[in-house]
Amino acid sequence: MKKFSIFSLLILFLSSGCGTRFVYFQQKKESSNSYSKIEVTKPADVNTHIIQEGDVIEIMVQSADPNIVDLFSPKVDKETNEISGFQVKGNGQLFLPYVGSIYVKGKTINEARVVVSDSLRKYILDPIVSFNLIGFQIKVLGEVQKPGIIVVPFDRATILDGLALCGDLTQYGNPLKIKLIRTEDGVTTNHFIDLSDVDVFKNPHFQLRSNDIIYVETLKRRFARENVSYLSVFAALVNTIAVISLRGR
Repeated sequence: MKKFSIFSLLILFLSSGCGTRFVYFQQKKESSNSYSKIEVTKPADVNTHIIQEGDVIEIMVQSADPNIVDLFSPKVDKETNEISGFQVKGNGQLFLPYVGSIYVKGKTINEARVVVSDSLRKYILDPIVSFNLIGFQIKVLGEVQKPGIIVVPFDRATILDGLALCGDLTQYGNPLKIKLIRTEDGVTTNHFIDLSDVDVFKNPHFQLRSNDIIYVETLKRRFARENVSYLSVFAALVNTIAVISLRGR
C-alpha cells in the first residue's frame, strides 16, 4: 500500500502545480521603473518606417476628378471598423489603379510617397497624394489562443498588442521567456522578453516591427498535466496488484 500512497502524492503534486498562474509586470528590486511612473520605449518615427511585404498602406489622392478620388478613398469594414488599404505583396510591390504595380519594399514612407506621386502624375493631372502606414504583418506562434499570421491594424504596436490580437497566452504559455525573432538587413536575431517584469515596457524590443515573429514557449508543467491521467491509471493498477498480493498472504 505504500507504493500506492507514493503515487497518489505524486499525482496530487503534479495536478496542484498545473494551476499556478504568473503575475505580469512585477517590479523587481533592481528595477528603475516604478508603478507610479513607468518608462516605456518610444516607437520609431512612422515616416522613417522601412516598408516590408505585408504592410498595409493608406493612399488618398486629391484630384478634380471625383472618380479618381473615390478609387483611392479608404473603405471601412462595417463589422470591424477597420480601414482597408493597399497591401504590399510578397514581391515588394503595391498594385494601384492606373499605374499598376510599383515596387516600394525597402523604401521609407516618405520615399514611397514620392515614387507613387511621380507615377500617378503620368495619368492624373496634379494629384495630391497622402501615403500612410495603417497596418503591418507579424507572425505569432506557440502557446497562444489563436496562432498564425496577423495584420496589426495600427501604424505602431507593442509585443503586448501582438499577443492581445491573438487572444493572449494559453494556460501553458511561458510569459517569462517570450521569444521575438526579427530579421533586419538579411540578419535574423533572437530576443527574449519577460512579461513578469515591469521593465518589459522599456525593453528595446518592446515595439514591434514588420514581419516580427513572436514565439511563446510551452511550460514544462504541461507534460505533467497531460500525463496525470496515465499516472492515475498506473497508480490504480499498482493499488490493485498490492491488494491482490496482500490477500494472497
